[in-house]
Amino acid sequence: MSVPFPGLNVNSRADSHRAVAIIGIVALLLFLSLTHTHAETDNVEITYVSNVYNLSREYYTFTTKDTVLGVKITLELDVPKIFINGENNTIIYRVLVGNAPSGWYFNITKLIFEGLFCIQRSVQSPALVLRDNESFTSQFIVKIETQLEAGFYDRCSIYLVIYYSARYRENREDNRLGDSTMLVIKSRELPLELKPNISANVEYGKYIIFTVPVLHLYGQLRVKNIHNWNITLTRAYICRFSKPGDLLLRGLDCERERDLPSIVIRPGEEYVLSVDERISRYSPPWDVVFIIEYLYPGGKAQNWAVFKVAGGLPTATAQLTKSSTTTIVARTPTTTTTTTLTTIPTATITKT
Repeated sequence: MSVPFPGLNVNSRADSHRAVAIIGIVALLLFLSLTHTHAETDNVEITYVSNVYNLSREYYTFTTKDTVLGVKITLELDVPKIFINGENNTIIYRVLVGNAPSGWYFNITKLIFEGLFCIQRSVQSPALVLRDNESFTSQFIVKIETQLEAGFYDRCSIYLVIYYSARYRENREDNRLGDSTMLVIKSRELPLELKPNISANVEYGKYIIFTVPVLHLYGQLRVKNIHNWNITLTRAYICRFSKPGDLLLRGLDCERERDLPSIVIRPGEEYVLSVDERISRYSPPWDVVFIIEYLYPGGKAQNWAVFKVAGGLPTATAQLTKSSTTTIVARTPTTTTTTTLTTIPTATITKT
């Protein structure tokens, strides 16, 4: 007769087996319930960005709101989609005061901007007082210097902290408020010619009672070696930039990775990379990034092919009818910025 291991309850073991079986059946049913149907995609626009460093001039705005002695304080932080490694980059911030009673004031004593392991601390001490419906706009110009190979990227967690002293009648509050986010740092690329010919449509997956939109990209990406030495393609990624408000603010979210079988491209030769990728959590506008990784005599390098995805989603009626596609060709990129960098004075106070 077999003897159970010490401490192992036979009944509990049987229960656990049944539980595993039930979970497996439920998972199978959920998998079978996920089906794709094509949808109308005339209103989806995709544009190839020939110069990825134009993204350094496109800004996201992050907003933090708080209440100080009964008055709403808003802190806005404008950050570029990418920081260029080794170069000066600009961070813009604004402090806005809401409706405040007479005699209330908000004294900014110090501002600190810093990046975790990527940006040295910068401190401003404006000794600035804001009152009813006033705002203050200024900027930090910072230089990022990290050890990145040609074309590679990294993430940088940054934060801005404002120290203040607020007063209203006999009430006083000395505290701080701040805002933080994740930035993408990218080093300069080696010259490499990328010629995309890609089409796209939106598919819908039925997941139980939910309809999930998925962006389907397919076609070709031609890679031409314009150097005097051989390069060897080793890997390809497909990523997207996280929008403001995305969970964890990851900066660049890469959900597909594909190993390439050490493809050697000689000087002047081309290699055609086939593309057939589906990207979940489709919610325009956002940027899709194809990353090509390769070896060259100096080490490893990466180059990006960036596509801007704009437009809305198909209507519910069109989802059940037909499918159309949009072809991507190299053309003048459109600008879809949240905030566009313009000439900004060192500090401005405005009254609305």
